[in-house]
Amino acid sequence: MWTALGKTYEYWLDLDLNYCTCNHYYFRTLSSKESCYHLNIAAKKIISGSFDEIVFRDDEYDDFVAAIVSDYIFKLRIADQS
Repeated sequence: MWTALGKTYEYWLDLDLNYCTCNHYYFRTLSSKESCYHLNIAAKKIISGSFDEIVFRDDEYDDFVAAIVSDYIFKLRIADQS
C-alpha cells in the first residue's frame, strides 16, 4: 500500500492493482484506462528509489485500515456538502 500527498488530500494507492483513491481515478482511469497522476508519479518514484518507506507492524494494521476508512468518510462528507 502506498500513499500520495495531494494538495488537499492524502490518496491511497495499490500499484499491483493500478488503483488510486483520487477522483481522477474514478472519473477517467476506470473509463479510459488513462492512469492518474498519483499512479504515474509513484511508479517513477519507485524506479528512481526516491520515496520514503514506513513499515508497519502487524499489530498496527487495524489502525492503518481505520485511518483509510476515516479518510473515505471525510471525503464523502465533503462531497455531499458541495
